[in-house]
Amino acid sequence: MAGPGASRRQAPDAALVEQSHAIPDAAEGLALMVWRSLLQSLATSAIERPLALESLLARLPRLVGPGRVPTEGRDRAELLAALELALATPGPAVVATRVGAATREDAVLLHLVALVLDVDAQNRSRPPGTEPVALVRGAVRHVSRALAGVLADRHPGRSVEVRIPPYAAVQCAIGDPGPRHTRGTPPNVVETDAITFLGLAGGALSWSAAVASGAVHASGLRADLSSVLPLTVVRD
Repeated sequence: MAGPGASRRQAPDAALVEQSHAIPDAAEGLALMVWRSLLQSLATSAIERPLALESLLARLPRLVGPGRVPTEGRDRAELLAALELALATPGPAVVATRVGAATREDAVLLHLVALVLDVDAQNRSRPPGTEPVALVRGAVRHVSRALAGVLADRHPGRSVEVRIPPYAAVQCAIGDPGPRHTRGTPPNVVETDAITFLGLAGGALSWSAAVASGAVHASGLRADLSSVLPLTVVRD
């Protein structure tokens, strides 16, 4: 696992490679499909205007769903070697992903989110006493920030502050806008650790369970994110 200094400088592509190597063969889950999908995207330029990251992440369940990515082809070692080479080689600035055109960096980040949320979901479903798959710090940092950004973009406002130390803090509005916070401590604060936030954002952990366990600290009448979670589901 990368040290604190290394993770702060680590780009999404380096974080994806490190996280990929941390996943053992027996726990690949969707990883093979994520790697194949990203490898295909990096080699395919797009002429369309790239979508915003929030729009791409709203379509995340379609990225590597059933039938979306062929499962045959190179084995794990060959696939990861090819992916590392593609990430290290300059390519199109805008690429075609399975959910729309994206900048190269956003395409990498999109696939990193899919990879990390799958590992987190697998870890939560493991029998007690089973060793979880490591979530590397650089990957958790990038994914936490990306998903916190989705929350703020999808629910703009300043009545609720969501803190995921040490990676992110955003302001948003849940339900009616409520009072506009400008100075001092916000009237509604939600604070949780990054791993809990990943579970909430991906749907592997319910809001009620996280609050009951003490993993989420919520203060204020509007400090309730249950109506907007998981972030991988877009509500009308």
